[in-house]
Amino acid sequence: MAWTGTAATGTMGTLSPRAFWLATLVLTATMLLLPWATGGRSPTGQALAVLLPIVGAGPVWLLGGGRLGWTSGTLLLGAVALAGASAAQTIYPDRTIQSLLLLTGYVMAGAAAAQCARALPWARQALLGAITLSGLAAGVAGLLRLRLGLQGGIYATELTGPFVYPNAMAGMLLLAAGAGATLAASLPRPRDRVLPLLAAAAMIGGLWLTGSRGAGIATGLGVLTYALGEALLRWRRPGLTLGLVTLGGGALAAAAGWLRVLPLPGWGAPAASVTDTSALWRLQILRWTWDMIREHPWLGVGPGGFPVALTHYQRIPYVSGENPHNLLAQIAAEFGLPAALLVLIALGILLGRMTSVLGRAEVDRRAARSVAVLLATLVALLVHSLLDMAWSFPAVAMGAAILCGLGAASLPCSLQAEPRRPLLLPLVIGLLLAAAAVLALTRYYASSLSESGRQALRFGAASLAIQDLTWALRLNPTSFPSHLWLAQAKLREGDPAGALAVAEGAARIAPADPNGAFLAGEIAAASGQWPRAEGWFQAAAARAPFAQLRFHAGGVEAAVRAGDASGATQRYERAVAAFSPERVLDAEARCLAPGDRYLLARMSRIVAGVYGAAGDDARRGQVERLALQLGQPDARGICATAEREGQTSPEAAMVSFWEALAKGGPRQAERYLLPPGHGDGAVPEIVWRQWLEKTHESAPTVSRVAALTGEEFQASLTVELLAHGASGQLSRRCVQGSLRMVNGGWFLEALPQVYPGPCTP
Repeated sequence: MAWTGTAATGTMGTLSPRAFWLATLVLTATMLLLPWATGGRSPTGQALAVLLPIVGAGPVWLLGGGRLGWTSGTLLLGAVALAGASAAQTIYPDRTIQSLLLLTGYVMAGAAAAQCARALPWARQALLGAITLSGLAAGVAGLLRLRLGLQGGIYATELTGPFVYPNAMAGMLLLAAGAGATLAASLPRPRDRVLPLLAAAAMIGGLWLTGSRGAGIATGLGVLTYALGEALLRWRRPGLTLGLVTLGGGALAAAAGWLRVLPLPGWGAPAASVTDTSALWRLQILRWTWDMIREHPWLGVGPGGFPVALTHYQRIPYVSGENPHNLLAQIAAEFGLPAALLVLIALGILLGRMTSVLGRAEVDRRAARSVAVLLATLVALLVHSLLDMAWSFPAVAMGAAILCGLGAASLPCSLQAEPRRPLLLPLVIGLLLAAAAVLALTRYYASSLSESGRQALRFGAASLAIQDLTWALRLNPTSFPSHLWLAQAKLREGDPAGALAVAEGAARIAPADPNGAFLAGEIAAASGQWPRAEGWFQAAAARAPFAQLRFHAGGVEAAVRAGDASGATQRYERAVAAFSPERVLDAEARCLAPGDRYLLARMSRIVAGVYGAAGDDARRGQVERLALQLGQPDARGICATAEREGQTSPEAAMVSFWEALAKGGPRQAERYLLPPGHGDGAVPEIVWRQWLEKTHESAPTVSRVAALTGEEFQASLTVELLAHGASGQLSRRCVQGSLRMVNGGWFLEALPQVYPGPCTP
């Protein structure tokens, strides 16, 4: 009988078939749910990505009766040893724990998929169908949002779906399209293949809407791989072989030109050159990643530690990220070069053995064609992982792990039966998996409590916030967000010593993280311990001089308050050298850190007084002029560009509000206020009257912006108003307001708060 690659004797061992049914259903549910949890990156998604594979597929993997061969067992043992050694010396424990938990979930899902596909004839089709349906549903939902104009922000014209990021959506579409094509190839009747083929074609078409050039290249190489696989199946027909190879090459060229990667005649789109902002950004990240690998070649910086480590190597402001958009480089940086080599060997063995199946005469033609399509899908996913960051989304990584498991199940004798196995090894592994499940669950509850505490703190319930955040830290002692909010809650409750102890505890947990040092400095400064704050701020800026301007700003102010004038000027000059005025005014800075121009202006105003006190009037004048220039309101949008004139940015809306109030009175200014409930209601007359009594002067104008904290759609803005009193004397008022972008324009959420006296400094 011809081997079909769907069943193997002995894989079920003594385990009930119901366990394989349950594992298959759990894996399908996992794939259907993960995309809707921000691609699996939300706390709920990360918990599901660990808990579901362990709880549902754990019994199959442990008690299914199969055992790994010598090669696979050696690779797995080596991977576990390298991951454990890397984790033991990590620079960021919290992310390391989460990364290892996710890796456990992926390994469990892939191994269980392999055993289920061998034990149940329908499991392969069910898993492929779940991946296909998951990607199709996410794509349709994203397309509807795009068509209805509900997609906002910097990616307003691109398909993102529930993934928020277009390249991640492209990764999901590529994964699901490959699964659909593989499913179609495995079905016996032509009419059954129509729907999965149509779904795959629709998702490949959806790649255009994501604008992902990496996914286009990966698709072309996947098609070329399938053409070569088909040629291997039909090696006796050279004409057809040549035609298929030509078709694959043409598809690759079409995808490249289609997505503006190569300059093809007649396409009317220029090639992406080295001047492309995205290309330059990625090249810089890759250079710094290589520096990281050279300094940590054997065990890396620790699983999940890449974002923190990158801040140490960053040499240009506003060029950073959670990964280098290259999975292999990230593995080498986090786990070390031996681990990256191990991954390459494992993938090479899997893809090589799948390729060898195509040349076997005894293999059923339909099964071999399904293997060829799956092989092409895995190659495309591998190529995409070297160009984009989709694999950092658990929904994509989980689907890829399941496809790898199905690829292993397609191999003859990839797993050998072992009716009698020692009980000790499954028992140990089972205990470890149970511990991982408990850890994933406690971390999920910790993140929920941390968010609850943050919200309580936002609404002024500091005591309730302390209660929730204390429990969050008990469940996850390494969580930086919980330390951050708990320190602020204790400070607000009048416990500066307790707040500083919490902040310094966070800094000790991850000494390499500049954010921990900055938090400790921030709390020390709020407690009035300026020399101590100066030391922490200096540590943050020294560890990551190009990461965030606030590290330098805290050090400058703390040095001035501590009486260290020379230290303040030195830190200011270093800050200006890294975050030059031209850089903080750049459009990229406007998108990523819109408040930096005003923060640099504040630093300049502080240091101008230091230069003046030292008798350096020339430098003082230069710094004051710089502060005046940077403090002017910026009308550019934050990432997204608003459409309403006078409301293109939070600063523009604030200026427009005061100008309208001066020229037309409250009802004219009301155009820049969000009405209650965003309906057609107006601000009551008595509210206007009470508020106007606090402003004192008439016709004030915005003289400068003191501070801006915000993102694409929400911002908190502090400005200084300048007005002439009844006697003609100039007076200044500090004003703070919260703003939000709604329907293409920025609006004040409420009447701004007006405080007596100027903003300081």
